[in-house]
Amino acid sequence: MTRGLALIFILLINFAAIFGQISDPGFAKYLNEKGYYSDLLQLDKPDKGLLNVQQKDSLNYYSGWACYNLQLIERGIKSFSSVGQESIFYNASRFFASWSEFYLGHPKKGIDYANQTLPGTHSERELLQMFKISGALLQNNVPAADSLLAMIRGSNLIYAPQWERMELHYNRLVEFKPKSYGMAGILSAVLPGAGKIYAGQKGAGTSSILLVGALAAVTLENGLKTGWKRWNTLLAASLFSVFYVGNIYGSIVSVKVYRERFFDELDRAILLDINIPLRNIYR
Repeated sequence: MTRGLALIFILLINFAAIFGQISDPGFAKYLNEKGYYSDLLQLDKPDKGLLNVQQKDSLNYYSGWACYNLQLIERGIKSFSSVGQESIFYNASRFFASWSEFYLGHPKKGIDYANQTLPGTHSERELLQMFKISGALLQNNVPAADSLLAMIRGSNLIYAPQWERMELHYNRLVEFKPKSYGMAGILSAVLPGAGKIYAGQKGAGTSSILLVGALAAVTLENGLKTGWKRWNTLLAASLFSVFYVGNIYGSIVSVKVYRERFFDELDRAILLDINIPLRNIYR
């Protein structure tokens, strides 16, 4: 009986020690600083009902940070958004949730999270403006981006290099001339491959010109020499038709790829540039 009670007592002590580590924000911070992100996420499993509000907020923030570093973006947003307003991590959690939504391609949600931040330091206020402008650029909203940039031009800025990059992204968006799907199709109908060249794919366009042109020449030669109803002429004509139509469709796809590549590169550059001040403020 005595041994049984002693064993239970020891187990309770061990549980208390383990739970004490779990509920200690310093332990979660230690794991983050050491880069033990996967281990830290294991702490997020116990019943948070046993923790006080401050401990819950701290654990949620550090869990979100771990998810951010492990590219578990959606789980990170859930953790960041669970941090309460009274927490010292509140603004940081909202900015990281905002960046994460931007990363997932949800600029409107990202702006909403950024707007939830409380009035803070000069750096945080400047970061909020940068997030608002980034959200406008990610939505390809040129008028909104122009209006927001006009508000900060000439100001004493902490992150001047990043603002210069924002101006560069804005100018790229303004100057971008999206290729026309219809024009690409018409050009390729008139001259096979021309639509792809128009979309910036010179190599593919040249290949289409040569391939479709060769099939047209073979079809014409067979038709003139052996007749238009002979199997070899019909086969060549069929191949020509398939590649001719495919060339038109391919030109339209090339324009789609051209547009997507531009916006993907622009979005990645914006995310990188706002990530720098974000990480500088909340290390």
